[in-house]
Amino acid sequence: MNRCLSYAFASNVKELKLDVGCCCIYNVPQIVFYLKSIYVLDFEFCKLEPPRSTVTLLSLRKLCLSFVHVDDEVIRDMVAGCPLIEYININNCPGLKSLQLLGLNKLKEIKLDSNQCGLERVYINGVNVHSVDIKVYLEPCEVNVSSCKNLTHLRLDGLSITDKWLYNQISELPFLEYLALHYCMKLRSINISSPRLKELVFERCEELVEFELDTPNLSIFKCFNCVESFSSNALALSQTLLCFISHPVDNEWYLKFIKLLARFNLCSNVLNLQCNHEAVLIPRELREILCPPLTYHKHVSFSVLSEILEVSLANLVDGLLWITPHAETLSIEWPNINFYELSFQFSYKKKLTYEGETPSCCQSLPLSCWKHCIKEVKIECTEKYPRRQINRESFSSEDGDIMEKINDLWKSLLDMMILHSKIFAEYAGP
Repeated sequence: MNRCLSYAFASNVKELKLDVGCCCIYNVPQIVFYLKSIYVLDFEFCKLEPPRSTVTLLSLRKLCLSFVHVDDEVIRDMVAGCPLIEYININNCPGLKSLQLLGLNKLKEIKLDSNQCGLERVYINGVNVHSVDIKVYLEPCEVNVSSCKNLTHLRLDGLSITDKWLYNQISELPFLEYLALHYCMKLRSINISSPRLKELVFERCEELVEFELDTPNLSIFKCFNCVESFSSNALALSQTLLCFISHPVDNEWYLKFIKLLARFNLCSNVLNLQCNHEAVLIPRELREILCPPLTYHKHVSFSVLSEILEVSLANLVDGLLWITPHAETLSIEWPNINFYELSFQFSYKKKLTYEGETPSCCQSLPLSCWKHCIKEVKIECTEKYPRRQINRESFSSEDGDIMEKINDLWKSLLDMMILHSKIFAEYAGP
């Protein structure tokens, strides 16, 4: 190995990738700290001893360390000798306790991943840092990125951050455009004020039940949490994704579900909804006393987290059209059936509530229910891999009960979808 490296160094290489595998720990020779012309260093499964003199990686732009045995001194001395460094990726490096990245004026992007490696502290101060991605699992870690005043992209995964910490850090980042929080289990009731934030993602922050947003430029909101309380200033979202993992248990659950959906009635053109199919089957007694929560949505995309055999397609469509009456398009897919997507395009008659012919089921609603004003539905079944249309149907209300026709179509498609799913599973193997 040393002979190969000596040849590479003598050839004045610009990029060096070293991966010796996980069977042994290779001590990288000291010369790697003094390669003045190298642009990229990428090390895996090896060990870096502290440099014996000042590091002179004067041309290094990119540093990647994965499962490399290092300590705080090595990283500190190494980055201090990289005045042009732009990208740093540190992945599960045993021995690293405290990571401080200071005074690196060219540094733009940082990725850090630590899974039970003992990382305790991360402090980043970079005037030109625009992207930070930190994943720290199963260990407390103090993080501070508030000095990165030009930060635009921040993703935090697994961190034990608190509501107060999040508020204080985000308030110091005036140019932040993307924020993603995953598996941050100590978040409970958060307040985010960010003037330029465009995309906000929450995923599996299990204790998070309430949040308040002051984000006037937010356009994409994705929430994989069962949030109970949501408030915001006037939003104009181009896309909303809501994921409900828990199963409906009683009418109180449905009331919270409907109330949360209603928060997005006037602020989002497209709703992507992921949940168990039962969530959209609002009980009849609630439909009779509540208004549909989404009366202004033109498109709804629904990802069903139930087994395909549990679902009645007609009931699913009926439930979704109660939630968002007069939707123009509706798409339904099953994550566990990778091949197919169903797309519905609806056209409506003039709303009966404005014709003086209001049916009894529509008298308390701002819009007449779809059953009394639907004119035609066009249905496409699309195979996704490879993408091609395999079935297209059009049903008119003048030809009979549309729901019966949807159920008949569903029966003809179901066997084919299940068969292809089994074939794919057998081909993919365990």
